Amino acid sequence: MTRNGRDLIKKKRRERNKALIKSIVSHKIFKDVLLLYITTGKRPLLKNVIDEMRGNSLYNIGRNSTYKRRASTILQRCDWIMKLTDEE
Repeated sequence: MTRNGRDLIKKKRRERNKALIKSIVSHKIFKDVLLLYITTGKRPLLKNVIDEMRGNSLYNIGRNSTYKRRASTILQRCDWIMKLTDEE
């Protein structure tokens, strides 16, 4: 485990979640999709996330199935962040 990982697991849940969110949104694609989620008030469609991914020049994505899989992961992370904000 990295030093950052060890430091992270030592934090209390709330602080750990904040650090995880900060790390996630440091990536442009996550930030863009989360902003879309927040501004529209609705969960973005998979197609919209894939469009954002294509516009962000992501690397190592050659197949449509890879775009779909990664877009699904992005949406799940954003869902988790939105759920946390609802709980606060």
